[in-house]
Amino acid sequence: ALIFLDIDYFKQYNDHYGHMVGDDCLKSIATTIQHSLLRATDMATRYGGEEFCILLPNTSLTGALKVAAQVQANIKRLQIPHADSPISSSLTISAGVASLVPTTEESSSRLTSLADKALYEAKGRGRDQTVASDTC
Repeated sequence: ALIFLDIDYFKQYNDHYGHMVGDDCLKSIATTIQHSLLRATDMATRYGGEEFCILLPNTSLTGALKVAAQVQANIKRLQIPHADSPISSSLTISAGVASLVPTTEESSSRLTSLADKALYEAKGRGRDQTVASDTC
């Protein structure tokens, strides 16, 4: 399974608090994501900008949704102020989740595409939520 996470309105966060505080925020989010993972085989990484991904080997969509919910809850517990967010006074994330077993017909790049599509659906629905790929 794959989870794509995006910090909601991070450009506004950087603009309001400055890039040094933004860098500290990214580090805090990365640490929180890493501490949310329970298995040694699970891997989190920064994907670019304010986007992160979590790779969960041998994990069903249901299991990946539980991990995404835990990460989101742990980030909310940080209560990182976000004065310029139109949806919350504290920092939030959006997540897209997908799961599949790569085969000759279903490549790993398909997994990336499904998770990315689900992330953009979460953002389109108003952010601060998780969406599962409907094609898994």
